[in-house]
Order: sequence, then structure tokens, then C-alpha cells
Amino acid sequence: MLRNETIEPGLYSYASMRTQLLQARSPLKTIDMFRHDGILNFTISNGWEIQLTNGILTLLGFADGLGGHWLQEGTYQGDHLCDFSTTK
Repeated sequence: MLRNETIEPGLYSYASMRTQLLQARSPLKTIDMFRHDGILNFTISNGWEIQLTNGILTLLGFADGLGGHWLQEGTYQGDHLCDFSTTK
């Protein structure tokens, strides 16, 4: 059975986005930000694959958005700093 989880558009802090992504039914096992450089990494649990929008991936520091492909189980590390600042 396929399940879809939706994160509503809005302004999020790192903590609130992390909470949204780590909900009990989420395939994400870990999300951690390295304090010394602000780079984020996350791990997808065994037996899962997920697709995050390019917008969310860019917000989390994945410059290429990972191409909008389905991400297989494993660990992914960001290309640049997470940026939760608002734009005008």
C-alpha cells in the first residue's frame, strides 16, 4: 500500500520542518544538521523511498534538488547551508 504524506506550504524554522519530516509515519530515520557548517544530512529507512519537492530540498541545502527523483534508502548530505530565511 502506497502512502503519501504532504507538508503544507508555509514558513518553517529548522526545528518545525524537522518535526514535520520526522513524524511517526515518516520513512526518514534521522535528520541532523552539522553545527559547525550548517550542512544537513538525512537517512531514509530501509525498505522505503521518498520524493521531496525541489523547493523543500533546496530549503534543506540540496542545491540541485536531487532532480526530483525518488530517493532510495540511504544517507544523503546537503551541498550547502540550510536556508530558512524568508525572501521578499
